[in-house]
Amino acid sequence: MISKTIKNDYYSPTEYYNNEGMITEKQVKNLTNLIYQNIQNEDQRENYLAQISDMTYEEAEEMILEFLASKWR
Repeated sequence: MISKTIKNDYYSPTEYYNNEGMITEKQVKNLTNLIYQNIQNEDQRENYLAQISDMTYEEAEEMILEFLASKWR
């Protein structure tokens, strides 16, 4: 018997269009967590964190995917 469930972290099309291409709060949270988990250098980490607020939805998705892909390399 399988006891684990898969949580859907994908964004709905309405969430994307409602934000007019701007980064969502969920993306901000995910990126912040990924940056703290993956960037050890404090200056580099602060640089990444400073970029988050100016990102578009697509840029944030790309960075999230890059962080997740780097875990499998």
